[in-house]
Amino acid sequence: MKKIILLVLSFCLLLPVWASAQEYGAGYSKAEIMKMVGEVLNAPQEDPAKVFRCPTAKISNQEKCLTCHVAPSFKVRESDPDDLYKYPNYQTKIRTIGGKKVGTLFVSDIDGKMMKESLDYFDRHDISHIIIEIHSGGGSLFEGWRCVGLMGEAEKNGKILETRVYGFAASAAMMVAVSGTKGHRFANSHAELMAHELYSFKMFSLDTPSSSEEATRVLRHLQDTGNSWLSSRSNLTKEEMDKKTKNREFWMTGAEALEYGFIDGLLNVK
Repeated sequence: MKKIILLVLSFCLLLPVWASAQEYGAGYSKAEIMKMVGEVLNAPQEDPAKVFRCPTAKISNQEKCLTCHVAPSFKVRESDPDDLYKYPNYQTKIRTIGGKKVGTLFVSDIDGKMMKESLDYFDRHDISHIIIEIHSGGGSLFEGWRCVGLMGEAEKNGKILETRVYGFAASAAMMVAVSGTKGHRFANSHAELMAHELYSFKMFSLDTPSSSEEATRVLRHLQDTGNSWLSSRSNLTKEEMDKKTKNREFWMTGAEALEYGFIDGLLNVK
């Protein structure tokens, strides 16, 4: 059937040529015209399965169709935005929110090295707004101070560091949460934040009265420094911070943290 259709089409196409050839004395005979038609019909045909062009990806090879479509619905496959970037660690992402590219960073371990890698990466990509979600029980005080320092440096260079706590941020993790750009520190109303006195643990150690006094002096210095800084990020005075953390853990909900001034708004309305 296909050859019959092609034969009819070929005659329709070649008839004017034949008539024109006879009119201008080109000398084409009927036999020669029939030979030309036969060559058209016997020419190798392209594989019908490959003769198409995808309107979405402009691919003309059907075997590659599933690179951008999903069987059996053949809906267009969603592209992974992370394919565009080579992130320094798995906590770091770049997302488009409200038509604007923002950086996102998930903090579970208080790690200054990771914080620097992420902030440097965002800087290279001209990301000015960074959302840092903290979900952590804390870690080293000194790693916490390093994160705070790096965040402060980024803010000084024009970055907005938005911090969010959905679950909990305790100890050094609370330091990271409250060190966000003021006006951009958020938590769920039922999230938990916690500050406390420093812990010191020594096993099988031999101390003298002088060494114990020196250790106490150092711990008091570190505690005073931490409480002074936390009070500067809140509505509490240094004396109030000392009282709330002395010999205990100072736990507060997100709603309470808002009252104390450690955060600036709630993520939920309930």
